[in-house]
Amino acid sequence: MTSKRIVLVCDTNLLLQCPPLHELRWQELGNFDEIDIVVSRPVQKEIDYLKGDGNGRRAKRARTAHSLLGAIIKGSLASQPVVEKPVKVNLSLKVAIALDPALEPPLDYGEVDDRIVGIASTLRTETPGVDVRILSHDIGTLASAQATGVPYITIPDGWLLPPEDSKDDKALKAARAEIQRLKASEPKFQVACLDSDGEEVSKLVLPWKRHTPLTPEEKAQLIDEALAAFPKREFAPPSPEAAPMTPSGTDISDLISRMAYRGDLPPSQRAIDGYGQEYQSWRENLARTFDTFHDVLDAKSRLLGVKFVASNVGTRPAEEALVEMAALGKALLLQRRHDDDVEALESPIALPTAPVPPRARSLKEVTHDLRGVRSLGTPRMFRPPEHDPEAFYYREDSRVFYPVEALELVADLWRHGREEQSFHAHFSLEREPPVSGAVRLRIHAKNLTDHVELIVPVEIQVLDVPSIDAAREALAVLKEGGSA
Repeated sequence: MTSKRIVLVCDTNLLLQCPPLHELRWQELGNFDEIDIVVSRPVQKEIDYLKGDGNGRRAKRARTAHSLLGAIIKGSLASQPVVEKPVKVNLSLKVAIALDPALEPPLDYGEVDDRIVGIASTLRTETPGVDVRILSHDIGTLASAQATGVPYITIPDGWLLPPEDSKDDKALKAARAEIQRLKASEPKFQVACLDSDGEEVSKLVLPWKRHTPLTPEEKAQLIDEALAAFPKREFAPPSPEAAPMTPSGTDISDLISRMAYRGDLPPSQRAIDGYGQEYQSWRENLARTFDTFHDVLDAKSRLLGVKFVASNVGTRPAEEALVEMAALGKALLLQRRHDDDVEALESPIALPTAPVPPRARSLKEVTHDLRGVRSLGTPRMFRPPEHDPEAFYYREDSRVFYPVEALELVADLWRHGREEQSFHAHFSLEREPPVSGAVRLRIHAKNLTDHVELIVPVEIQVLDVPSIDAAREALAVLKEGGSA
């Protein structure tokens, strides 16, 4: 069976822009048993020129090709085998092939690409019956071959190495690698936004509750229940025998002896009258509270909170850490959360407490009153709390409790590997809902190259709810607190 052989006059890019010849998939060029690669004078000259061009990839590849061609010359070989299977590939150096004069014009032999085409044309003429073609990836060479009818094969794109980085590219890569190395030794933060259930969310949807007023029937029923739970205590008028003083008057010692003989003294008329006035005031306050109960609920429900958690999971503490929470949107502002806000949000509304009826006074209490005012003791000096370098403090312009666009907290040191830090704030609305916007958390530090940022969309929706359930809950708490 006749072997199918092809001769390929190669362009420089086969030797300089492709992997080594023995690594190429030569079967991709076609169904050939043997491939002879011919290096012509223009390609050899370019390799000789480029082998001394520094230490870049192109110069290194040129030196490798120069060594292959040098081995052919030293061994006086017609060709050098470079691949045996699955396709036999030989490399040869032919520098004495003349340019085909019939192709000038249209070719311009002052151009390297055109000289390769002219050499391939001559080789075809000198070796009739041999399949001679050009192997190149350069558009100039392929276009000239096509224009003159010289057959060619295009080097597959998959054979080409990625473009070599320029000096600027290499410097940029080195700088990026150095930045990455430095970042690896920096603090590293994980941040999240949590909803009211403590679940991480990518969007906050908050209900802005609008409460309906209590109806007259609901208010009357609530007041009746409160009066039944705390009825007004009635007192009999004091009898002359129980009077602490004789009609003619006695001295203190006589009063004390009579108190010891007769036992505790009943409440004074003044205390009883005061209790009656307090009880009436309590009834009136209770009615006023239920009149405005829905307004109080509305104010409470509008404390719409946002909570971020963050932890330093890096290998270094963050120095001079700055945490910024900012509201994004025309209708949104942030307000610093007071320590009492959480308790106010989680606890029912406190109703006015019923007055405590006056009780009889014991001898011990009376004699105690007669001794005069007890000493208040030595006043203690106020000492401001010591500064904790690992605690977060509001910056001076963020210590206010009125709405602002951003709140900032600082800490001298944010250690790594510790429990996560929580950052809270309340939204303040510039207009009635529905309102949409976003809230942003940023973390800066002296030894942090790039700040950490998390932006969470916010949507505040209106929800109409009755007030009666919350009012009954508040009344239940009042009953559990004790009775008159």
